[in-house]
Amino acid sequence: MKFDTTETILLLIMILFGIVAVYVTKRKPEAKKPEAKVEAKTVKIAEGWTVFNMDKEGNCVNSASIPQTEDSFIIGTSPDSDFRILNKLVSRRHLIVVNTDNGMMISDNNSSYSTFINGNRIIDSPVENGQVVWLADSPVIFIAPGTYTDEKKLKALTIQNIRDYGVPVITEK
Repeated sequence: MKFDTTETILLLIMILFGIVAVYVTKRKPEAKKPEAKVEAKTVKIAEGWTVFNMDKEGNCVNSASIPQTEDSFIIGTSPDSDFRILNKLVSRRHLIVVNTDNGMMISDNNSSYSTFINGNRIIDSPVENGQVVWLADSPVIFIAPGTYTDEKKLKALTIQNIRDYGVPVITEK
């Protein structure tokens, strides 16, 4: 039996396809790794307000409960602050938080790089549940007592606030 070049090439292609077909049918499928389900832990804020320090990607860095007292609650970089934020643009005693009969009030404590709500610099302001407050370029979220929240909701609040108002533009002094 004599083959010309075209027939030889076709025969080789058919043999090659046969080998590939056998390999594909005998090969075991790769086992799929089960996807890890990450459940966001839902927490009910029981007593007093809670403040969450977020990064600019919306991840929670740390949090603290604000006691329901008439005393002030200090947020800043100082080790003796009630809530410490590690950011070089946040002042040592950046923000004063006070529970009043009318709700939670915040006051910028003459900080170097200011405090912002909804893109506006503030001196004194009431705080609403879920309010994103920027200490310089560091976002914090205030959550009222009795509120259910989780990291996904906090992240969504932070990201939405950045979309709506942007990150405050801070020029270092």
